[in-house]
Amino acid sequence: MLQAKARFIGQLMRTRDLLGDKPSAKGGPAIYENGAMAVPISQVPDIVSTSAKTSLAELDRRGEFLAPVTKSELIGFAQLAVASGKGANRINAPHEYRWIFSRREGHATLLVNWQPTSKAKGKAMLRVFDSDNRKVAESKPDNLNLSPGNFLASSWDVPVENLPPAIYRVDVSFGEQVVWRDFFRVTD
Repeated sequence: MLQAKARFIGQLMRTRDLLGDKPSAKGGPAIYENGAMAVPISQVPDIVSTSAKTSLAELDRRGEFLAPVTKSELIGFAQLAVASGKGANRINAPHEYRWIFSRREGHATLLVNWQPTSKAKGKAMLRVFDSDNRKVAESKPDNLNLSPGNFLASSWDVPVENLPPAIYRVDVSFGEQVVWRDFFRVTD
């Protein structure tokens, strides 16, 4: 139970960092200050009650929902990082794991260690989406033949140099299923 609480607090702190909240420099224990995350009610448009209602099925058809992340037994570890060039087996060698990247860096790297519990064959892809769920980047499909006990690593460059400062979502899919997801922030 204690480990679950610690993981939750760690995720909460990482989310606050993504949103730009920084600990206060007032000394003592870390005090987090809100970075204008509220919207004044005067800025929220009135919704006319006579407006047409949209069904969940229609929203799904329009692609308004995120594809669910399946409970995958394929990935042992995946992380966004800054890479220091290609290492063994043409895999980017990460040297700093993080979730905030500057456009000046040009790109981030996603490293995936595949550790399947059963055989699987398919195409792996990386896709990057903006906050409006629009695809802004996509990798070429990578054909993988996975089997238990065989270590396999993949890495993808995530282009950040031309992305406007914002928070983005990165999905890794295997076949038609999303098997891993995370969020990252791009700054100037």
